[in-house]
Amino acid sequence: MKKIVLLFVVICLLVVGCSSEKKIANYVKENINERYGIEAEIIDMKPQEVYGSIFVIIISGVVGFFGGESYDLVLETTDEPVITFDAYCSEGEIHSYSDNYIDKKYEWLVENDKDYAKQVEALAQHGIKDIEVTGGNEDILFKASYENSDLQAKEMLGLFRDMGSKILENVPFEVSLAFDVETKDYSNSELGTKQINLEIYSNQLDNAKEMVEVLADELAVIQSNEAMSDEIVKKLEGLNFDVSSSLNETYGRNEVDLTMYQHSIWLRSKENLNWEHLVKALNIMRDAGMSEAYVELISEFGFTDACLLKELEDEDDIKSCFMK
Repeated sequence: MKKIVLLFVVICLLVVGCSSEKKIANYVKENINERYGIEAEIIDMKPQEVYGSIFVIIISGVVGFFGGESYDLVLETTDEPVITFDAYCSEGEIHSYSDNYIDKKYEWLVENDKDYAKQVEALAQHGIKDIEVTGGNEDILFKASYENSDLQAKEMLGLFRDMGSKILENVPFEVSLAFDVETKDYSNSELGTKQINLEIYSNQLDNAKEMVEVLADELAVIQSNEAMSDEIVKKLEGLNFDVSSSLNETYGRNEVDLTMYQHSIWLRSKENLNWEHLVKALNIMRDAGMSEAYVELISEFGFTDACLLKELEDEDDIKSCFMK
């Protein structure tokens, strides 16, 4: 009985394979041309192997017969530079497709284009390191570790767009960013660290201008958090405040679920609140570059609302926020 079932599965796979391979090949070539503006030839194409019990193999064969096969492919561009890359595609009412062309093109550029390698090195010198590149349809995602970069948002995005234009030379694209950032995290005046993931995807924003604005806002918040230091903490302690400072997730910029960050500072008065000390503490933090921080006061009066430091310009501003 098992032999008969296995024979049926083999026949199904052969019948499906003959028609599926041609359909998949045509679909993949057209899809690659549309995505990347390139021509590529399939140099290897194999149905995905199925592992497991005889029951799993039988079910997979029947599903393939009625619903379509899944294939692993290896492709090679027809024009220079020759890039070899992998792809996956499944046949059905809706094709499931993915490839790593962008990854492989980036790797080739770093290894073979001296000017491109210099761009990557320049970014590393500005605190953007360990770059990985991936992407999909009309989008290039740059992943990297971020550390105290002095680049402005517009300049940074300009560099990434320039790098992306050498990956996708024939089609329009947008840039997305994903940074791993190790941030300072003070708790009751003791320094620790906190890892955050800053992710800004082009499909969450309306246009490239908004990408610059969001990145600028997030870099300002990161730099504000970085400005808190042991020296500043000691000055605040001298004014009888314990200090907590960290980056925390906040609400998105628009209706899309866009995770953003806020620099939050908590000042806890060790004794009864001294008004002059509070004003001095706020000025110390503002002068150190923490204007983008939200400050919350904890005293014998309880917890206050969080106030944006750059909006606390005079005594009236401070009283209206902290003394409600």
